[in-house]
Amino acid sequence: MLTDNIGVLAGAIYQTYSSELESNYSFTYQSSSMSSTLKFKLDAWMAMLYGGLSYRRPLGSMFSFTGNIGAGCPVAGAVEQDLAITGSFFNNTITNDGGEIKMAFMGFAEIALGMKLGDRVALELGYQYRRLTVKVDKVDLNADGNADESTSETDVFQGVTFAASYLLNL
Repeated sequence: MLTDNIGVLAGAIYQTYSSELESNYSFTYQSSSMSSTLKFKLDAWMAMLYGGLSYRRPLGSMFSFTGNIGAGCPVAGAVEQDLAITGSFFNNTITNDGGEIKMAFMGFAEIALGMKLGDRVALELGYQYRRLTVKVDKVDLNADGNADESTSETDVFQGVTFAASYLLNL
């Protein structure tokens, strides 16, 4: 804590994302039956470091109200893609595991009700809003077999959180 009520916070986040899509088609054209199956899978992971400011207001000797704001950036990450298209007249599989996380930024704000256990440990139940924007490079967005596209995506998390914190005096 920098003062009785204001402190700094730091930490790490490991976040994963996985998405799978499958479609199956079967149709008849001029008395010929044809079928097609498409399977797409995207896996991504990212490790981030973050820091911020914390406001803590005691509510008696054991409980406290906490408000935190902070920001973070990635230190590592990767993207992997698999696309398989099979059908009556074709069979093609494209795998790309060279996607790169080029830039990311996370900002968050949270409020919580905390309970202090001893002098250094606090348990908190609260609400958090977190916004993560990621730019990914060397991915195959148009399924042509070449990982030469890039994109930016924004992910928003908001909801109830639970945290255990170890408090340090600086």
